Amino acid sequence: MSQLNMTAGFYFVAFVDLLGQREKLSQFKGVPRTNEDKDAFFQAMSETGAVVRNVRTSVAEWLANNKHVSEDALANLPPERRDEFTNVRTLEAFQTGFSDCFTVAFPLQVDGVDERLSRARAVVDAWNALLGLSALSLLSLAQGIPWRAGVDVGIGVEILPNEVYGPALLSAYTLESRMAEYPRILVGRGLVDYLNFIEHLSPAEPLDAYAARMATRSKEFICTSDDGWPMLHMLSPAVLKASANLVAAKREAHQWVREQHAQFWSRNDEKLYRRYARLSHYFDAFAATPETS
Repeated sequence: MSQLNMTAGFYFVAFVDLLGQREKLSQFKGVPRTNEDKDAFFQAMSETGAVVRNVRTSVAEWLANNKHVSEDALANLPPERRDEFTNVRTLEAFQTGFSDCFTVAFPLQVDGVDERLSRARAVVDAWNALLGLSALSLLSLAQGIPWRAGVDVGIGVEILPNEVYGPALLSAYTLESRMAEYPRILVGRGLVDYLNFIEHLSPAEPLDAYAARMATRSKEFICTSDDGWPMLHMLSPAVLKASANLVAAKREAHQWVREQHAQFWSRNDEKLYRRYARLSHYFDAFAATPETS
């Protein structure tokens, strides 16, 4: 077997599971025979396939369209570095999908440019990804499409074009599949350590000072959950102010969570009842959070 010729890098990786889709598919055990069964099959394929496609498209569009740097941010950089900074782009985020799960990944380094410049651009992309995952998961929840996910940063390699493999992916997958339990996005230690490191860079160099501020802002998207794990804080004021429709989405999602909680109680589904009780408690705890700033 030939060995892979690859280079390891530092990656941001999210592993997302769109809950509820596989249950709709699992009711079909064989080839549909009757017209009624065929209609039901294609209806389920259309509905679940559209959910997966639309969510993945929304994630891709967010990550592609929100890479600009504000004028306020540029004002804090030396004039001779502003053009250089705005022209540096990390590689586009890429996705890999399997059924109702998908990964999002992008490198946190830019080859061939100054290390401080690369670091500052990378933390901007991480900030944007954390905001996007928080906002889009809230919008999806308001539509009755809950996400369970893990996000981390760490070492990885591209074993195929646009496909990251390695410890970063394993960590994100483990957070989602073994730790998260209910609809939420858990944050790994690697990401927490990364933001802490960037946040404590020396303010003497303007690019490092800017990166440190962006790391601090990124932490506004993270809170501590009921079991002590850090998770993305979709109800953070820093998230809600990002788009006008997020305030309404918060109310709609809260109502949907209450309905699911009550429904699982009436079905005597203890496992899902307990899980949605935790999600309901999260929404209840931040029901009075200021929604705009």
